[in-house]
Amino acid sequence: MRLAVTLKKINAPLKGKLQIRVVPKNFEGAPQFFEHEINSSKKTEQFSFDFKIDAPRLWWPNDMGEQSLYDMTVAFIPRNGARPDVEKTSFGIRTIDMAPFPGGEREDRYNWTFVINGKPMFVKGTGWCTMDALMDFSREKYDRLLSIAKSQHIQMMRAWGGGLPETDDFYELCDKYGIMLQETVVRNMKRIRNHPSLVMWGAGNESDKPFGPAIDMMGRLSLELDGSRPFHRGEAWGGSDHNYNCWWDDAHLNHNLNMTAPFWGEFGIASLPHIETVRRYLDEEKEVWPPQRSGNFTHHTPIFGTMREMEKLTQYSGYFMPKDSLASFILGSQLAQVVGVRHTLERARTLWPHTTGALYYKMNDNYPGVSWSCVDYYGIIKPVHYFVQKSFAPLAAVMLFDRSNLASQEVSLPVYLLDDCQTLEKEPYQVKVSIYNALLDTVATHTFNGIGDDNVVKKLGEINLNREQTKSTMLFFVLDIIKDNKNIYRNYYFTNYEVRPGSIVSMPQTEIKMERTGNMVTLTNTGKHPAIGVHVEVPEKMDQLIVSENYIWLNPQESKILKINLESPVIVKGWNLQSPY
Repeated sequence: MRLAVTLKKINAPLKGKLQIRVVPKNFEGAPQFFEHEINSSKKTEQFSFDFKIDAPRLWWPNDMGEQSLYDMTVAFIPRNGARPDVEKTSFGIRTIDMAPFPGGEREDRYNWTFVINGKPMFVKGTGWCTMDALMDFSREKYDRLLSIAKSQHIQMMRAWGGGLPETDDFYELCDKYGIMLQETVVRNMKRIRNHPSLVMWGAGNESDKPFGPAIDMMGRLSLELDGSRPFHRGEAWGGSDHNYNCWWDDAHLNHNLNMTAPFWGEFGIASLPHIETVRRYLDEEKEVWPPQRSGNFTHHTPIFGTMREMEKLTQYSGYFMPKDSLASFILGSQLAQVVGVRHTLERARTLWPHTTGALYYKMNDNYPGVSWSCVDYYGIIKPVHYFVQKSFAPLAAVMLFDRSNLASQEVSLPVYLLDDCQTLEKEPYQVKVSIYNALLDTVATHTFNGIGDDNVVKKLGEINLNREQTKSTMLFFVLDIIKDNKNIYRNYYFTNYEVRPGSIVSMPQTEIKMERTGNMVTLTNTGKHPAIGVHVEVPEKMDQLIVSENYIWLNPQESKILKINLESPVIVKGWNLQSPY
């Protein structure tokens, strides 16, 4: 380790001892002590000391290991017996190296493979914006959003360049939750450079020419004041990509199902927030449908309705739902966001190591309205959070689609097993694929058997369907990972919804029974059909609710235990339930 200390002479000479005490902050361990003699006649002098931490516990990104942190106390003890001066800080121990893509280094690309503590890894992440335009930066608000990010398996956040440098609370909580960051404000380097969660300096956002004196100065200072992290002139630049053809260019959702990049710095789809939030900002217009073209609804779109946002919402929501009510309009837009984000993330993961990471846009909002976030301004979680939670899980089974409408077509769909941490190493497993039509009858099933190995990405095979099997207004694909006869992971997909908008909520219905013990809720499908999109809500307290899983698939007679963070009464909803429970 290297410690840099600046000592300033006031009345006494700089003669004495520098005593250093290092103590584990969030794990058990013995304190370690270091001491250095100081003898200087200068008024101000900076000292650098190297020291060694015995048996160090490393800081790892979320899901990859523990977030071990240390507390340090640095005390200058003057030789003349004057009162000591004491400073305290926290730090973590980890290394960051940037390796090239397969094929070697190129002059026109940064090295984009993150190697953390010697381990190359696909980085799973999202964007972060200033939390509140009115500067409500409470630690509680940070903690809620960052704990949600942790549960979504987020490992990296890109602090978007249009906001403010974040507070100390933000960085301390990122250290705690194992979320790595990019940051644009150089003047804060000294303040935040000791945080292990900070992994990259970025000089600018979405400039096609990230050059000039200002950016040169940022790069120079990143070396002079730090030197332990990479510096990138801009984002997207040098191998990373941003893409918003879906939304700003009106592209079909199929575009996001197929797009690839060496590293995704940004992409996404905007959607409406929860209906409680929409009604809150609509105020006196909350019962007006369709919305007024110049009213509150339009003014709470990304650029206040000046870039055809209403037409874009109608397009993407219309793939799923008819425009017959506010609730339908909201659900349609949220499902479009789910499809536009989760498929890109999963395709990116299957391309490792040629694609080294994916950060979708974004985690949070600084204003209530239509946006790309997975948590709205008031703190209500959108459905996309729970689907990304599955897409980013360290152990996952995924299926790739090149189009959303498969009706009456012959298709071949690849299936992959993703195992970031070699959870299944040397263990037998099964990946079961079950396919259902609009009647929720089983169209086809297939089981892949295997033994876990050290492959992070493993293609299991392909699912082939003929025209008769895909001839349906809806098709559902359910992927289960089974180990020791126990289901340890489930992912599901929906296609063909464009054949008849509204069909995703028009399937044969079933019933859910709910039992609750404290904060644990057990849901059981008591009907004869699968239950789809099953989720729990707490009316009027949605801005506080966090559920361990939501929008789940339950087979007939199957039960699932969910953990919620509130003691309030909950209701159970779903896309094909006879009535809310």
